[in-house]
Amino acid sequence: MAVSDLIDPAEGVRRVREHVAAGRAETVPLREALHRTLAEAIRCDVDYPPFDRALMDGFAVRAADVSGAPLSLRIAGQIAAGQEAPRELRAGEAMQINTGAPIPRGADAVVRVEDTEAFRDSPVVRILKPVPKGHFVTPKGSYVRDGTEALRAGTLLGPLETAVTATCGAAS
Repeated sequence: MAVSDLIDPAEGVRRVREHVAAGRAETVPLREALHRTLAEAIRCDVDYPPFDRALMDGFAVRAADVSGAPLSLRIAGQIAAGQEAPRELRAGEAMQINTGAPIPRGADAVVRVEDTEAFRDSPVVRILKPVPKGHFVTPKGSYVRDGTEALRAGTLLGPLETAVTATCGAAS
């Protein structure tokens, strides 16, 4: 075969597609979808993340309360990932929070644990550095908004695309 007999890759793809029919579409559970091709687009049915969430382990605070740090705040509770805050955060308070946990109402920033001093069985935490509003907070819907097309029809589902599909609420 001579170099002059070669065709451009785009032309090769066009020729193959001209002679190959698409397979029939079928619905399968998401756990069986790996390495399959999407017959239709995946649109998210929720905002993701679905709430403002902590980007670091630390303490949820009101940024205005810690602008004069170093200072101490009363610990008003604890929020683990997957849990909701026990109540709204009030002025002069902090809530211990884990990465991924929802930010309590009233809070607008997270002070990472490395920038605090907390003592066992103490009702207060010492905040060592001020933080701005929004610090270490991932806002609701900042990754993807409800109704957004996340994957186009024709996408091959690898592990990442399968995770995106699940995040968007598609079970099959």
